[in-house]
Amino acid sequence: MIEFLAGIASRVRTLATDYTTARAAKLDYLTGPISGISPINSIQHGSIAIANGASSNTATITAVTTAKTQLALLGARYGGTVTAFTDAGVALTLTNSTTITAERNGTTGTITVRFCATEFK
Repeated sequence: MIEFLAGIASRVRTLATDYTTARAAKLDYLTGPISGISPINSIQHGSIAIANGASSNTATITAVTTAKTQLALLGARYGGTVTAFTDAGVALTLTNSTTITAERNGTTGTITVRFCATEFK
């Protein structure tokens, strides 16, 4: 009976070792470098300040491929007094491979616009 129990304990240790080794190999695969797997080439964040009296301003980013880049408006913060909705509404444009332009209809008050440019492979 003791030999039988010792055999079971040995088999359980072997199974645990095999499982742990196989699991570690899977984890190595999952936590390894993803540069070859990711569809994203670059992500750039920034802000553009539009001054009181101005209707637009630009920001410079590291060069991207415009046809493969998505531009997202992350939000805007208004300073001073914004007297009309047209002064507060903003739009972003990827003007060229290194320039993002923020524009608004009005010119009253200051606005800081946050953006994210994601370039895909």
